[in-house]
Parts: sequence; structure tokens; C-alpha cells
Amino acid sequence: MFCPKCGSDNADNFKFCRVCGAPLAAKAEDGKAVSGEPEMKKPEEAAALPKAETKKPEAETPAEKPQYTAQPGFGGSAKAEGTVTVQERVAKVVRSPLSLIATLLLTAVIAFGIIYSILVLGDISFYLPESVSETFTDLSVASFIGGLIASIPVILICIGMWLLYASALRHKPGEIKTTGLTIIKVLVIIAFVLELIACAVGVIAMIGISTGSAEILNHMPEFRDVNVSGLVGVAGIIGLIFIAAAIVLGILFYIKLIGTLNWTGAMLRNEESRRGPSLYVAVIIFIEAFCALLGTVSAAGLTSVLAAIGLPPEVEEAAEAILPMLSGVAILALIETVFLVLCGVLILKLRKAKEA
Repeated sequence: MFCPKCGSDNADNFKFCRVCGAPLAAKAEDGKAVSGEPEMKKPEEAAALPKAETKKPEAETPAEKPQYTAQPGFGGSAKAEGTVTVQERVAKVVRSPLSLIATLLLTAVIAFGIIYSILVLGDISFYLPESVSETFTDLSVASFIGGLIASIPVILICIGMWLLYASALRHKPGEIKTTGLTIIKVLVIIAFVLELIACAVGVIAMIGISTGSAEILNHMPEFRDVNVSGLVGVAGIIGLIFIAAAIVLGILFYIKLIGTLNWTGAMLRNEESRRGPSLYVAVIIFIEAFCALLGTVSAAGLTSVLAAIGLPPEVEEAAEAILPMLSGVAILALIETVFLVLCGVLILKLRKAKEA
């Protein structure tokens, strides 16, 4: 074995060179030198060796994320799957049993009013003297026809409510037809215009009455020493203030009601709308329901009073027809009260659907 450092010849069993002391490579069984350092391979031998396979680190599996679906009508904004949209909540309110009951009550008000008016006209004309009965019948028939014509807007509103409920019951938001809601909105706008005209006529009539009253009182001896014009003017101003307040509140009610109808229609069509149901509308409707309840109590109380007191014989027969009429008015006012309360509750539910 030759020393790799100085080249001296050494025995095969030497571990160090006998001349320079450098460590000698040990001899393996196959005769090749083995040293503590790894044996260097020739380039061609290294290329022929199989390459070790290297495993790429597995990518971490991300946690499952909730699936999202686009919400139509809002620019593709996403919502988590399983959540309920505002449009779906509004459609649920429109097709709810509460909405059905309100529609049935309005139908009952119309049907009951028409049928009962016919029955009452027949009863009253039966108890009147023959000379008066014919004239009364003619006037009553004319009044009935006029009342029926005046009820056309309410009948159309009832038809609109049925159309809206039926469409919401069969379809989902985006497919619900809002024809019934459009009918209601058009009738509300017409009522709004008519109320404005009526208010304008009322203001003009009040000014005319105030002026005429001042002229009449000035010519009466009892008021010669009184400033009649001043008193009438003050009373007129107070009256105009109340009328103006009522006009402003009425205008605000119709504007808010139309806005509520527009928002509801947009939600049912699956469209975007930043407005919402008005709490003011619900409050006004509850006030109207309270007034209808007062009418119910008044009619029922008057019926009880007339039934309790003794009536003269000459009017007793006529009273037998008047008492059922008052009872019918009380029933009609009660149904209207419940209908208005349900309408107010429905608006509150629409507000809750928007804010939920």
C-alpha cells in the first residue's frame, strides 16, 4: 500500500505511513481502498446512478368555507347559503295567513255593506206610510246606487289584494306579479289627489263662511258693540291652522304609504330599493282603527239605549227597522276596525323583515 502523501511503500496492515505518519486508507474485501471520506465518483458513473425521488410537501387542506350564492337584484352581492333574503321575508309576509285574513275581512266589509243596505232599505220602506214610502224608496235606491259607485275604489283595492296574495302564494321573489299592488298604488294616488282637491275646496268654503258670518253678525243689534270681524278672523285663523295641520299630516301619510307600496313591489320583484315600510303609516292606520272602534261602540250604545227606553206607539214600528240598521252599522265598523289593525300589523311585519 503506498502512502497518498509521500508515496512510500507500506504493508497492507499499516494504518499510518512508516515514513511521514500520514493515515493510510484501509483495504476493503474487494481490494478497493476505503477511507473515512466518501468515495468520489466519476461524472459518467454519477450520471448513470438512479436519482432519488423527492416528495413535494403536501399542500395544507384549507378549512371548508361556506358556499355563497349571488343575490339577484343587488349587483351580484353574495349571501351565505342557508340565509333568508329580505325579498324572501317580504314574500313570506305577503303570503302569510295574516294577509289572507285581512283580504277576507275587506271582502266581508264590501259584501256585508251591499247586502245589508238592500235589506235595510226594504225594512224601512215597509214601516213607512204609503204616501212617503214610494218617495223614500226612490231616494234610497238612488243613494244605494251612488254608494255602490263610491265603493268601486274599495272593490278594486280588494281585487288588488287578492291578486297579490294569489301571486305570492304560487311564486318566489322575482317571479311574483305585482299587478295587484300596482292597482292599489294607483287608487291610493287617486285618493291622494281627490283629498288635496277636497282640502282646497274646504279652505275656500271656510274663508267664505267666515266672511259671510262676519257680515251677518255686523248687522245684528246684539253685536254692534263687539268687534265681530276680529273674532271671526281669529276663529278663521285657528280653523285654518287645524286644516293646514290635517292637510300636512294627510300629505305625509300618502307619500309614506306610496313609498311603502313601492318598496314592497321592488322586494317582490327582487329589485333593489333603499327605502322601507314607514312606521308613520302604521301609526296613522292604528289611529283610524281606534276611530272605527269608537264608531262601533257608539252604534252599539245607541242601539242599547233605543231598545231600553219606551218609544211612542207611532214610531215604535219604525224603530224596529232602525235598531237592526244600527246593529249592522256596529258590526260593519267592528269588521273595519279589525281589518285596519291587521293592516297596521302587516306594515310592522314588513319593517321587521327589512331590519332582520
